[in-house]
Amino acid sequence: MVEQAIDSELERIPRITDKQMQYKQILDQYSQEEGVLVLERKKLQPRIKLSQMPEETRYNKLKTETRYL
Repeated sequence: MVEQAIDSELERIPRITDKQMQYKQILDQYSQEEGVLVLERKKLQPRIKLSQMPEETRYNKLKTETRYL
């Protein structure tokens, strides 16, 4: 975009800068959303107890590969 602004005529520069501002606003919005999602992810516990899992997704037994470690 910068190269286009340098190489373009003066009449096209306002359109190019408007486009740059739109892209910057979109990027700012995405970075804010990312920050919110990161904060939500930090609130989650990395490990939970088996008793805290819902009954329908609870594991019944360990995989056999883990027994041999």
